[in-house]
Amino acid sequence: MLTRSEFDAARRIQRNHIGLGFELSMLRFELALKANFNPSQPRIPAGNPTGGRWTRVGVSGAQGEAPSPSSPPSGGPVSSANGPDADGWTIVGRRTDGVVREETVVHRDGSAIRAEVSAAPLTTGWNERYTVIGTDGAILTFQNRGLRQQVFDSNAGLVAESAWTGQGAIAEPIVQPVFALPALITASAELGLTLFTWLSTRNTPDRKAIIAFSAREYRPGAAPSLALDYVGALDREDVEEACPRLGEVQARTDDAVETVRRRGAVDLSPTQFGTAVHVALKRQIDQLAEASFRAEVSVLKTINEAYGLKDSIRVDVLEDVRNGTVCVYDIKTGKRGLGFNRAVEVARKVADAFGSAHRLIIIEIRPTNP
Repeated sequence: MLTRSEFDAARRIQRNHIGLGFELSMLRFELALKANFNPSQPRIPAGNPTGGRWTRVGVSGAQGEAPSPSSPPSGGPVSSANGPDADGWTIVGRRTDGVVREETVVHRDGSAIRAEVSAAPLTTGWNERYTVIGTDGAILTFQNRGLRQQVFDSNAGLVAESAWTGQGAIAEPIVQPVFALPALITASAELGLTLFTWLSTRNTPDRKAIIAFSAREYRPGAAPSLALDYVGALDREDVEEACPRLGEVQARTDDAVETVRRRGAVDLSPTQFGTAVHVALKRQIDQLAEASFRAEVSVLKTINEAYGLKDSIRVDVLEDVRNGTVCVYDIKTGKRGLGFNRAVEVARKVADAFGSAHRLIIIEIRPTNP
């Protein structure tokens, strides 16, 4: 059995390995940006007065050296996202020109997110930018300006573009090599879900993370193919324009939590509490008897058992907006985020419930007072 000092040393080595891999991936992406930079092409990040360079992690002075990713700031390691291997640490820094604020989250499983907010969008060409690195080293950058989103690959090539509208995300056609499409679709969905999970931890009453997919090639008994259309944090009114029952679902979830507490939640385990909340919420919505607004129980038995939750249930609230879009409210009482397999199961469930739907908008709903 490892001693405490041996355990700490092993964790330091693990963090060094993850941090170095992250920095290598970011350096490769920076080189691709420089190689492909063309100020006449608005689809490529336009940079700023200092040439558009990205600072290394944690740089706050003109000549400062970046601290080792294995040595987080004085705040220490933090849990910045949901998932079985999501414990990581956050390093916050500011670019030397003061234009862009950065935050980098490195997860224990090797995935990472770098978030940047521009104080000068007319100069940089974007308001927010998120670079997501998967466990396999795949990189995508989600760049937003207002309600328009562009997605770039590790070679700084434009791979997707969309705009958020009152009907949800509208994707624009982008020419891609045929051989690249299947891998690109899967990578976009998986990295988009990584970003969505992290953004959801920062939900507020006035701002919500959403992820939107187009479900394609659905056949009974087969898994739908999910094409990512948009992922980001939006003002509540922009979300409610596309998903008008957001406020109602939040209120009903809060009511379900209070109902369970009044019945003696103090004696329940976290798993039992979550199940009781989902059951109470489903009972509320079932009583409405509305075909376009329903609560569906997850049927991911094998995945639930793998998570050690074989005696629990979870409920998704589905809202058919009747324009080809279904809003999926993913009800959460625990810490686990939305994984790729779970998203595919949601798409299958929506296709079974509303055969005409081809667009999904997923929003995480947690109790206001957990």
